[in-house]
This record gives sequence, structure tokens and C-alpha cells, in this order.
Amino acid sequence: MVCLVVFLLVFSGHLAVWADANQDEKRVDDNASVAIPAETKVKIRLEEKLSTRRNRNGDVFYAEILGDVPVAHGLAIPQGTQVVGRVAHSRRAGRISGRAELKLDFEALQFRNGIKVPMQAVLVSVASKPANVKKPGSIEADGGRARDMSSVGVVTGVGTLIGSIKGGAKGAVIGAGAGAVIGLAGILAGRGRDLDLDAETEITIRLTSAAVLPSHALKVAH
Repeated sequence: MVCLVVFLLVFSGHLAVWADANQDEKRVDDNASVAIPAETKVKIRLEEKLSTRRNRNGDVFYAEILGDVPVAHGLAIPQGTQVVGRVAHSRRAGRISGRAELKLDFEALQFRNGIKVPMQAVLVSVASKPANVKKPGSIEADGGRARDMSSVGVVTGVGTLIGSIKGGAKGAVIGAGAGAVIGLAGILAGRGRDLDLDAETEITIRLTSAAVLPSHALKVAH
């Protein structure tokens, strides 16, 4: 009987030590962090429309990660994690020169459990969009001058036709000149085309520095 009591006491002691060790291990896991290195590229999708017509410097916007992003130790940033971005610079096209431009910064990851982690990333490409990423983080609208010159040609041609009907060769010259003036006036009265990035637009961003992520905000990669 005495032996049984001693055995139970020893066994319970071992259980307590094992439980404490497991608890310590759990605390280590909960407090562990994983670094996602600089230069990592991540594909995301805009949750809202961005436009040089309405967005101003400092506007906050949101996107979501398109697929799980493997990091380290068999973990990954889950698909659907929110990315918080900010419009660093918004410029509309000029009336004579200068294209519309958006410069976008990406500042944080917002996980579904409420954890928000700072990061620094820039835009590197836009899928299926007639726009030019001239430098990391900055995107320009396609130029519209070829279209504008075409419009001037059309108006000039109409002026020539009307002038020739009314005044022959001399009328054609006068009509062509008047048409060109009208066409150019129309161009100068308006701006070049704005840059629009619709909601659901897919873009690729690149981390400019490493980001440290809490492991309990990640998922096991498959």
C-alpha cells in the first residue's frame, strides 16, 4: 500500500512537470514570430476603386491577399488577409501635357483575428490595365494625345468639307483652318484622361523591408 502511494505521488509529480513543460512550450509558440523577407512579392486585389479624379494624397484604401503566402516554418499568410494602403500622391493629367499618376504605399497587414502588423511595400505591376508602372510604387495613365490629334483631324476634315461646299477651294482652306482651331480649343478646354483602378483590380506588390509577423496570426501551409 505504501509503495502504491509513493508510486502515485511520483507519477503525479511527473505529470505536473510534463504539464508545465507543455504550457511553457505553448507560451513560446504563442509568442513566436516569423519574418517575411524584403523583396517578397505578393499578389493582392483592390477592395475599392482608386482614381485620380476623386482620390487625394493621404487617402486610405484596402485590398486583400489573393492566395496563401508561404513564409517560414511551414506557415503562411492566409488568403483574404487585408492589406492597408495609402495614396501617397495623386495627380490629374494636365490640359496640355502631363499624364495622370497615382503613387501607392502599402503600410500594414490586417489579419482576421484583429492583429495589425506594420509593413512597407510598393506596387510593381498591375494586371490587365492600360497603365504604366514607371517606377516602383508609381503608376501613370496611358497618354491620350494620339486620340486628341485624331479628333483634331476629324474636325479639320469636316471643316474642309463644309468650306468646299460653300466656297470651293478657298472655302475649303478657310474651313480646314476653322476646324483645326475648334479641335484644338476642345483639347485645351479639357484635361487628359484620368487614371482609374477599378475594384477587383489585381496588382502585385513588393516588400521593401522585412516584416515580422506573429506566428499565431498565420496558418499552416499546405
